[in-house]
Amino acid sequence: MESDRLLAVNDREDSVRAALAPLGFEEQRVVNTIGDAYFSHDRRWPTYQYVEAVFDGDLLDLKSVVSDFPTVGGTGMSYGALRSSRWIANLSQEQPIGLTLLGLHHYNGVFEDSAQVYIRDTFQVLSLFVRARRAFRPSPVEYEYLSLDGRQIFADLRVANPTPSDVRALFDIISHEPAFIGGNRSTGGDEPSKWKSDVTREVLVYEGVADMEEYLKRLSLHFSRPAIRPIRVSPSPRSLPAALDYLDTIWRLVHGRNVHLVRLPGAERTMLLGDGASTREEFLERLSTLGDILRNLAVPRGGNQKGGHALQRLDAYLRWKIPETPEGIVRALQMLDHIRYIRNAGTHTEAESEALAAYKAIGLSYPLTDWSNTWDTVREYTVEAIDMLREEVSHLAEAEGDTGPT
Repeated sequence: MESDRLLAVNDREDSVRAALAPLGFEEQRVVNTIGDAYFSHDRRWPTYQYVEAVFDGDLLDLKSVVSDFPTVGGTGMSYGALRSSRWIANLSQEQPIGLTLLGLHHYNGVFEDSAQVYIRDTFQVLSLFVRARRAFRPSPVEYEYLSLDGRQIFADLRVANPTPSDVRALFDIISHEPAFIGGNRSTGGDEPSKWKSDVTREVLVYEGVADMEEYLKRLSLHFSRPAIRPIRVSPSPRSLPAALDYLDTIWRLVHGRNVHLVRLPGAERTMLLGDGASTREEFLERLSTLGDILRNLAVPRGGNQKGGHALQRLDAYLRWKIPETPEGIVRALQMLDHIRYIRNAGTHTEAESEALAAYKAIGLSYPLTDWSNTWDTVREYTVEAIDMLREEVSHLAEAEGDTGPT
């Protein structure tokens, strides 16, 4: 066991050194091509079509070059110089391809000084998030969200630097960094007052980080943990529809016969939840149906609901309905959030970082190759979360003395 631990430590250290080492000629050219286009076009990442065309002109294959980029991390989350290195085969021609903080670190083109400003300011924001989380003292009896807006963030940045990065670009960079995963974000373009991000406990992993080497070490340690749970295949194609139906039945025991939580789509789409998935297209189709069901949960009014996704509103409602919220409810909603992140990444590449962490939590390694196993695993994981949630809601029904729908 001790030798296994030392081997894992050495592997992490080796991966960090490899990620920080100078890039090869072709890898460096990828980074510089992306960075030059970004800084010379109003901080907008170039399209995949553009970067691929540059390499095609020199008889080089972009996908082959990208596959050689070193990464750190582990199951579900591999972090390298490019945001889309793990998704490169699925990028369409019009989609942007951007650099991570590590990519900006490697960039050595004519805008190198500008890239270093973004690195410095990102670490400054990370430090602010850590301080805010350490100082957070929520109400003893009501759930509260900790968030910071652009005015607070940029006021803190100006203490260290009178001319910090522009709002839109810095927000975009932060939104794709693993250190900030889990925070719900909203932005109103270039107006700081409309730039907002929740501050989660995840940032505490990066306390004291001030340079790229330490950042990669923490990231590597954080994401090299084993998966939360083993992969188990759903035993029955009817298990997911049945779990949703049973949850809705228990919900109505508490709230009344006609007060539904789950609103299933039409019969044809509901049947998809029981079907297998042999291709990526079939997987995304079934995942979209599941995502729509979660998005359309009929959450009653009550509690500190602030809009957003139905799972967020359900979290606020149950914390209000059950002041001493059981750990099972918290865990179940976290699990369903993983499904939401995976679903979002199927249609929005900007959600890829959250999805990679979610795949890790579920017990799947990226890149995905076996779509049948992927869908079965997602389906079974969802059933487990719904069953956990249903069990806790059933206790609420017993506490209120209900014997059946009214």
